[in-house]
Amino acid sequence: MNFEEIRDAIYGTLLEIDGIGKVFRHRRYTNDIEGLISLYVVPLPENPEKSVPCVVWIDRVSAPENAISDEAETTVVVERTETWRIELYHGLYDDENEDQASVTRFQRLADKIQSAFRFNDDLGIPQIVRGSGPLTMDLADRYTQDLSGFTCHMAIFSLRVQQLLTT
Repeated sequence: MNFEEIRDAIYGTLLEIDGIGKVFRHRRYTNDIEGLISLYVVPLPENPEKSVPCVVWIDRVSAPENAISDEAETTVVVERTETWRIELYHGLYDDENEDQASVTRFQRLADKIQSAFRFNDDLGIPQIVRGSGPLTMDLADRYTQDLSGFTCHMAIFSLRVQQLLTT
């Protein structure tokens, strides 16, 4: 099924990003503090003594289809344009040095995510994906988003993925 293959391609692209934190193929939840820490919290690469939530997950949010036929009408072709949402949560922390503050690290990580998809037109699976991108950041709220009790910066990205399906 194409859903899993596309999701896995997006997941693999995210895993290659330096400092990405924890990446999940779907939303993950728990209601106890130990579970929250093990699911979301990672040490900062530049300061392993400091740990913060840093999590990304993937979700397909729409998949409309349009039927197209070839000229001889012997084959039905369906064009599907899926929209995938990637959510980034990064824990808040303060630092007198702006370069070390969470907002700076969050914005750099958001840029890295966009860069990873910028020229990745077929997500590495050209037999399935006709075209993808660009990855757009639809929302970046740097202040107070709640992630199961953690206050986080949050960015929501959307990625359009096109496929041609035939009978």
